[in-house]
Amino acid sequence: MIKQFLAVFALFCEGALQIKTTCNDPEINDDCLTLCRLEYVTCRQNCDSTFCESACSAVYSDCNRSCPCGADCPAGCVDCPEHPFCEHEVENINRFF
Repeated sequence: MIKQFLAVFALFCEGALQIKTTCNDPEINDDCLTLCRLEYVTCRQNCDSTFCESACSAVYSDCNRSCPCGADCPAGCVDCPEHPFCEHEVENINRFF
């Protein structure tokens, strides 16, 4: 139980430290990271082996990197307009042009 708590706590701390000052969409980043964490916790709850737990960690890492303001999209939706969390944001921007 303590091991699971520490793992989840570490995930929340990691997400809090990842937001950079160059991020144009911090709220969208927060929403995306929250979804990644929830999917990770759900995945881990369904595991019965260390192999499964490692797979959950890899999926979490990929999800985290792909979020707006993550490693793959450092400036937010500007870098990744096709990301599901950015679709609505891009639609709003396009209305002004």
